[in-house]
Amino acid sequence: MNSSDSKLVNDFDMVVFDLDDTLVPTIDPLKAASKAFLDYVKVNMPNTFNDIDKMRNLMRSLSIERPMISHDFTEMRKEALYLISKPHNEHDKINDALEIYVDNRSLVWEYLYDDVIPCFDWLKSNNIKISIITNGNANLTLDPIVSKYITISINGADCGALKPSPVPFMYMSQLTNTPSSRILFIGDSYENDVKGSINAGMIAGLIYRRIDVEANKTIHIEPGEVYHTE
Repeated sequence: MNSSDSKLVNDFDMVVFDLDDTLVPTIDPLKAASKAFLDYVKVNMPNTFNDIDKMRNLMRSLSIERPMISHDFTEMRKEALYLISKPHNEHDKINDALEIYVDNRSLVWEYLYDDVIPCFDWLKSNNIKISIITNGNANLTLDPIVSKYITISINGADCGALKPSPVPFMYMSQLTNTPSSRILFIGDSYENDVKGSINAGMIAGLIYRRIDVEANKTIHIEPGEVYHTE
């Protein structure tokens, strides 16, 4: 073990990861979940399927009209689907359709970046806990590969707030009985992940996966904001 590895092991009891564009690309898992969802709706809720294009705008409207559920993407999807399916008397299939969506959204193993499992193996071999916080509605305890490594996976619906609010980070600390100062949070968003975790008392790590200009734009990072092993 080199000095950088030793420092990481000594500094932290747990590493918590963001999901999208940190452990997996955002688009491919979403496409797979959407396809499974639409396939079910097309067969079992055919009249609703004909109006399914309304869902995105309905969810956008619900996030404004009902801010108390704006953190819960599953609940917003459920409400939007109800509004579409109720006139067709197909709303009895909503729960099954949503279960299919969430289950497939949570299956990310085949989309993991190549360095994720080696990283998880190293952390586990050094008795460092691994957990995940996502603003989406994935539940990584449902993934057959990722679930073997993680202590817990939480999303906005679990704690009533989205990053960069300190609430998800504080909730993670409480659930795992791990002091915030002993947690390294790694994500791709400076606003959501770095600033959010720091405001909750964690140490932040910033990772860039995407190659587009927006993702790699210059960000002013204050000295000491992002963790270094050197």
